[in-house]
Amino acid sequence: MAGYRFGVFTLDTGTYTLTRDGSQVPVTPRQLDLLAYLVARPGQLVTREELFDALWADVTVTDNALTQLVSEIRTTLDDSAT
Repeated sequence: MAGYRFGVFTLDTGTYTLTRDGSQVPVTPRQLDLLAYLVARPGQLVTREELFDALWADVTVTDNALTQLVSEIRTTLDDSAT
């Protein structure tokens, strides 16, 4: 298994799944892309431009697309802005 554990979550990049305490969590492929990119770089500053290049390499999107995606991931992970 190629993956990452953080808190009660496990991200398996081999099967492209996210689990919480062993139960699969429903997430979109784009959410998994973002999460995989971030967890592969613990403690590193990741810029918006870097995320745009990694997640939307051949597509032009607005800042709102990234903001919305981060918000969705935070909701999935039961994380708050505080």
